Amino acid sequence: MKLFKFKPLNNIDYVLEMICERRFYCAAINELNDPMEGVFYYYDIPGFSSDREVTDFTSAKQELRVCSFSAAGMDSTMWAHYSYGMTGVCIVIDVASCCGDFKDVEYVESPPDNISRGNLPDEVLQKKLAIWSYEKEYRIIQNHTYYDCPVGISKLIVGEYASNTHKSVLRAVCEGRSITIEEAFIEIGEDQVPGIELRPINL
Repeated sequence: MKLFKFKPLNNIDYVLEMICERRFYCAAINELNDPMEGVFYYYDIPGFSSDREVTDFTSAKQELRVCSFSAAGMDSTMWAHYSYGMTGVCIVIDVASCCGDFKDVEYVESPPDNISRGNLPDEVLQKKLAIWSYEKEYRIIQNHTYYDCPVGISKLIVGEYASNTHKSVLRAVCEGRSITIEEAFIEIGEDQVPGIELRPINL
C-alpha cells in the first residue's frame, strides 16, 4: 500500500529531514487543523466515577501525537489544501512492510462515545467527522514527537507551482538517493473534474 504525505515548502528543511532521515513529525492534538479533533461523548453510568475517569482519559489522550498520511495522493483537493495550491510536495512511501504502524481513520457522523464503552484514548483519534472523508487518512498515533519510518521514500512529487529553486534542490537530493521525482499538474478531464497528472520534472 502506498501512502502520501503532503507538505508545503515554506520551510524546506522539514521536507529534507523527511527525505534524508525518514523522520516524520507527529503533531500534538492542539496543532491539528480540525477543531473537533479528539472530541468525544461520555455518559454517567451507575457506579462510574465520571469526573475522575474523564479526567484520566482526557489526560492520556492529550499526551498522544499524530502524524497524518493519505491514500488520496492524486486528489486535486488534497493538493490544493495541503501543498498550498500546488506549491508544495507530496512524499510517497510504500508501507507494505510496516502497515501495522498506520491506523485507518474511520469517518463518523458524530463524535464517538468513548468513555462508556471502555475504549482506549488513542481510539478517539482514529475517528473523524464524515466531512473529512475525502482525505482518506491514515495515522501514526504515538507519544513520541517523531515517527522513524522503517522504509524509505519511494517517490517525491513536486507541485507545478513550486519555485524552480526548490525543484532544483529537491531533484538533486532525490537523485543522490535514487528516489524518483516527478512533477504534478492539474488536468481537467472529459467529465470536467480536475485531476492530477504526473510528468518528469523539467527545469
